[in-house]
Amino acid sequence: MNGAAEPVGGITPGTSATAGTPSSSPSASPSPSAAVTSASPQTSKTGKPATTLHLGPYGVGDLKLGMSQAAAVKTGLLVKDPEPDTTGCSTVYYVKTDETHSPVIFEGSKGLMSITAYPGLTTPAGIKLGSTFKAVRKAYPDWENPVDGGDTGKGFAQVPGSDNAVYQIEIEAGKVDYLSLEFRRDSCSD
Repeated sequence: MNGAAEPVGGITPGTSATAGTPSSSPSASPSPSAAVTSASPQTSKTGKPATTLHLGPYGVGDLKLGMSQAAAVKTGLLVKDPEPDTTGCSTVYYVKTDETHSPVIFEGSKGLMSITAYPGLTTPAGIKLGSTFKAVRKAYPDWENPVDGGDTGKGFAQVPGSDNAVYQIEIEAGKVDYLSLEFRRDSCSD
């Protein structure tokens, strides 16, 4: 051990999964049965996985938007919050990481509706917590900033490769301070 903090169990930046393609109709939700096959991570010469885990287009690792809470829990990638917020949509579970609490949101029969990014997790375009406003605009030119074009605000961008998902990106003082992958019609975070 080199003293660096590493995620506990489940989701580790540097591993990947191959996702099946859910229905592309705007009202369809990917189902837990949508051919999700975990790929065995390839090991580099350093002994670390050679592939990278990304937030999007359908989820992160084996966690996929639309899966039931029971199916999501069975992935082993979630940890139960000892003091959950039970108002509104369920935030009873968090992504299993080393020191952060990155919530996932379930909404009844719609299943997993939102996955919040944790430090080090990137979108396929490389956007992560701490990315610059300029990098967000380059990666997601459709991201709309509601604060008169300034470098602070909350907005949404379409997820390339998904007809049903958006990234919610919040920028404070020119840097990303919140990032999540959500179903476009997630009533919990609208």
